[in-house]
Parts: sequence; structure tokens; C-alpha cells
Amino acid sequence: IAADLFNEPADATWVHKGEDIDFFTDWPSAASRLGNHVLDICPRWLIVVAGVANKGGQCKDSSSNTYCWWGENFIAHATRPVELSDPSKLVLSPHVYGDTNDGRDYGDANDGPDIWDAHFGDAAAATGTAVLIGEWGGVMRVSTWKGRNIPDTSVWQAAFAAFLLNHSIGFFYWTLNDNS
Repeated sequence: IAADLFNEPADATWVHKGEDIDFFTDWPSAASRLGNHVLDICPRWLIVVAGVANKGGQCKDSSSNTYCWWGENFIAHATRPVELSDPSKLVLSPHVYGDTNDGRDYGDANDGPDIWDAHFGDAAAATGTAVLIGEWGGVMRVSTWKGRNIPDTSVWQAAFAAFLLNHSIGFFYWTLNDNS
């Protein structure tokens, strides 16, 4: 059993150690407090923590030089990790999607392991933290939904599935209908 602390804290921040922290948006501090509170009550549970988005341009300034999806950014976890009373209970849960044709510069078939490592894989490896993809998916053919054209993401999805398999990362697939 696990507790997912907050779905896609897109307006939160996660800065590196030594950078200015905004108390009102600082996600690793909040996740540490919330996670430890859950563990005080339910010490056997896993604490699932989504990443943040791109607030402040952190992803653009990283080695990926691209956008992060809501919940995908764990870049600063290596220097400022979520600190739980039992670190073995922490699970990072990025949300990763292919192109939804909404003007973002990330998610096409050419994006791949270097970006995913920069956004969440490197930090998880540096800290030995488990990773479980909380959401990923897309459409398998060009679609229209509510007047919006959504491109085929099948090539991107195949590449991401191979990445997950090669890194032994578990996941939840979301969903059979993109942008539900």
C-alpha cells in the first residue's frame, strides 16, 4: 500500500541545495513533512512523490534543455532529496507524456533516454531512490478531441517503453484515451 502525496504539484518548486527556497512552494520540504506524517501512522506504507513541473525554467536550464511535464521534474532531488524517517519507503513517481500538440518543445519521437535521465533518472540513480512512473501514455494514431488535433505518439511510446524495460522501472499507463 502506498500514499501518493499530491498529484502533479505543477506550481511547486524544487531547487538545488544552496539556492533560495520559497517556503510557500518548496515541494521537497512539504513532501518530507507529509511523508513522515503518513509514516508515523502507517510505517509499512510506501510514500509516492510526484515531481514538479518547469517552474522557474529549471528543466530548460538543465542538460535536457527542454520542457518537463507536470510531475516529471526531479532534477534537484540529487542535491535536495525528500527526507523520510525511513528512506527505503520513498518512491519517485514522474509523469511523462508524448507530444500533445500544445506548443511544448518536448515529447516527440526524437526525445529519449538523455532527456528522461536528466529529468528523473540521474537523480534517482544518484540517491538510490526507487522510481515508479505514475503516469505515461498517449494516443496510437492521430486523433481529434474537443476540436484539438492530437498527434500519433506510438513511436514515442515504444521508445519510452524500451527505456522503462532497460531500466527495470515499473509504471502505471494513463490512459486508453489521451487527455481524459
